[in-house]
Amino acid sequence: MLKLAPLVERAVIVGEARPYLAVIICCSEAALAPECRALGLAPEHTQEQHSSRLERALLKRFAVLLRAYPKHSQIRRVAITTTPWTVDNKLLTATGKARRRQVAKQYHHRIERLFGRGPAPEKTDFSYNVNVG
Repeated sequence: MLKLAPLVERAVIVGEARPYLAVIICCSEAALAPECRALGLAPEHTQEQHSSRLERALLKRFAVLLRAYPKHSQIRRVAITTTPWTVDNKLLTATGKARRRQVAKQYHHRIERLFGRGPAPEKTDFSYNVNVG
């Protein structure tokens, strides 16, 4: 559903056994640049991707897309990456699906910050972040 937003190339929702849901989204720098400019942010500064203004703008869009879903299914936090998710960096399967565990491992520090925690220790069990079934 979130991939319907034109900015989002890939998305992985995290938050199992957490107080709310969050999402890690992958988007291209070309798609992100106009969004940043519209919000008065400089797209060439990667720290701007962590802006609360950009996060709030994305959350508003996601709220519209997810309005038919119950409150507990709403996205409350967003982390943005412009690093492409590919088969070569093991973030996608050969069929183009996101490898949830690999995404959780690569972005574990960002995930911890989404939930108001400091960086996790290096040895972390990511099974609580994803339900891979």
